[in-house]
Amino acid sequence: MSTPKTVRTRMDTLYRDLVWMHAILPLKARQAGIDVLHMPTGIIPYWSPSPMVLTILDTVLFQMPERFPAWQRRYFQAMGPRSARQADRILTISEQSKRDIIRQFKVAPEKVTVTYLAAGPEFRPLPRENIAAVRSLYGLDERFILTVGAIEPRKNLDRLFEAYAKLRSKGLPYQLVHVGPKGWLQEDLIVKIDQLSLQESVRFLGLLPLADLVAVYNAASLFVYPSLYEGFGLPVLEAMACGCPVVTANTSSLPEVAGDAAVLVDPYQVDAIAQGIGEVLENTNLAAELRERGWQQAQRFSWQRTALETLKVYHEVAGK
Repeated sequence: MSTPKTVRTRMDTLYRDLVWMHAILPLKARQAGIDVLHMPTGIIPYWSPSPMVLTILDTVLFQMPERFPAWQRRYFQAMGPRSARQADRILTISEQSKRDIIRQFKVAPEKVTVTYLAAGPEFRPLPRENIAAVRSLYGLDERFILTVGAIEPRKNLDRLFEAYAKLRSKGLPYQLVHVGPKGWLQEDLIVKIDQLSLQESVRFLGLLPLADLVAVYNAASLFVYPSLYEGFGLPVLEAMACGCPVVTANTSSLPEVAGDAAVLVDPYQVDAIAQGIGEVLENTNLAAELRERGWQQAQRFSWQRTALETLKVYHEVAGK
């Protein structure tokens, strides 16, 4: 039996990536005389002419392997532990991820440095006319719930849709809008939407231009992010920076990022997700308070600080 074309293409790409990373890249690094080699993808070459810094965003693939395609599981489970041990320093994006990395890869705590992410300056409250224009462009209702992220199992969209269906059955008039790229197992979600009779009230907008995404955050009545696991959860900060109230999960790094500026819910409980959504939409005072607190929380994170802390690690590793 012949190998499917999509599998062959993926394996060919993986093979080229391996040759580049473990053979060509170290040679080019030596030719360039670099002081530090920083690999931001969770994997490092087998050898390097200079000290190596490795970014590991999270350990979700090890904690929830069933939620990833088989080829991705095998690749990172084979290469990840070796990379973590071999790297001179590891950068990660939350204290939760740091704890997970130390536990998963058995590395010393002092080897791992947290450099938080941040919402970019373009994520901010916009004038009414900008919001109205994007609402008209995408045919969005006056009131809608927003969720953002790739379509994949750990984003927990199936339970979100179930919670939304419960609220719709009680008369909730809000549209549910998803923004983000296609991932895998999307077909299962389409079946779920049909089963829940949500075809007329759920919208998939796909990937949007950055300016439009900012305007959609501004237009939304509520941002919901019930992800099962996140190394950081940047969309939470993006929504907060745009003045949108947030409901998110009480797991992994999300409480760390959201602080006291969001309603936290158990992402494994459909009723808890529905209750959190209903609580904010029915309580205008709470929604206003979350908008204010959320904006302040987003300002605590800065890309400039991230850059300076990363540069500090480079100097320390180069000196070593």
